[in-house]
Amino acid sequence: STMRNKKLIVFDVGNTLIETKRGIFISNQVLSDLNALREKGYILGLSTLRTEEMLAPILAQFQFDFLVLMNGGLVKIGDCVVFSQPLHPNIVADIKHQAKTCGVSVVDYSYDGTIYALELPCAKERFVVNDAYQSYIWEQSGNIDITPKNITKPNGLGIVCRELGISTKNIIAFGDGYNDIEMLKSADISVAMGGAPKEVCSVATITTTTAGEDGISVALRKLEIL
Repeated sequence: STMRNKKLIVFDVGNTLIETKRGIFISNQVLSDLNALREKGYILGLSTLRTEEMLAPILAQFQFDFLVLMNGGLVKIGDCVVFSQPLHPNIVADIKHQAKTCGVSVVDYSYDGTIYALELPCAKERFVVNDAYQSYIWEQSGNIDITPKNITKPNGLGIVCRELGISTKNIIAFGDGYNDIEMLKSADISVAMGGAPKEVCSVATITTTTAGEDGISVALRKLEIL
């Protein structure tokens, strides 16, 4: 099918699509480029720990073709949920109990009343993870992200490609964090945002400016996509 040759572009959200400290909105320049990419036939989507509710202001600005939410626990194409793997309630209960005993708070990431991911802010020194689930520890903030085993951004992206019949060779990925490394590595063309750690930059095809400097727009021109 013609879908096979379609190119897909996936964006991390925080400090990639948006400059987090400025708020949850896409700049005019990037928004205009998203519309130009859509005109050219690119399939556009997001890959993030965030829930759909957290993305509401962005989704009101631009209707993305797909969403890989909660680091891959929930995948939507248009309005259809094509993949859903919540955290097991027993695992949630164990983590919350353990967090309570070591004075760590827990943030739920849910969809339709079901928990798909947990975030433990500043928990690195206090909370000991185990292998009943997938955990990701942020070095600088000390936050810990928890999802079900084998739930990752690249897996979520793989599901999107399978559903749409797009070759994984046709992926262009943008990211800035350690948790984007696997996604950037698996993409054909990858872009590390300005300010990304060197481990992230080293796996990317090119680096660009920061989200605050419309790094996505800069990269799209550097790559001659726009």
